[in-house]
Amino acid sequence: MLIDFGNKKFKAIVGFTDAEIFDIFTFPFVKGNPHTALKNKNSAVITEKIATEFFGQKDPINKMITFNNQIDFTITGIIKDVHSNSSLQFELLTSFEHLEELTGQGNTDSWNEFDFQTYTLLPRHTNISEFDIKISDLLLRSHNYSWKPSLHKQPLTDIHLHDLNGGG
Repeated sequence: MLIDFGNKKFKAIVGFTDAEIFDIFTFPFVKGNPHTALKNKNSAVITEKIATEFFGQKDPINKMITFNNQIDFTITGIIKDVHSNSSLQFELLTSFEHLEELTGQGNTDSWNEFDFQTYTLLPRHTNISEFDIKISDLLLRSHNYSWKPSLHKQPLTDIHLHDLNGGG
């Protein structure tokens, strides 16, 4: 995605997420607060690589950047670069609420859109079979589908070598 800051332009791999991503994943923060960094939908968290390449020695916290000449975002956090072997790859994170308007992909308000990876942190002793039944019942009761949706889940530790989409 094209990002503007004043006269400078750069491209970054953008990830769209909920604010709670930092409650689930431990991306180490260099600056900013993981509990508040993405609470505002027009906030953005960048990696050290982007901070260094684009801002040099200047502190990018609270600086405004523009995505695709459309929407202004405030940088609220800097995290360490994401490891190249991570299943999640991004250089900048912002609110999932902007996915559709910035990319034209998906209808984020529709329960018929299943194109997104969703990570859920469950209590340690959750009965997975009961969880499956409850989440499936919720989907079927809450929405009038003309087809039967199915969800596929797996432990985070299995994703890298046993990708549900056939990778690995």
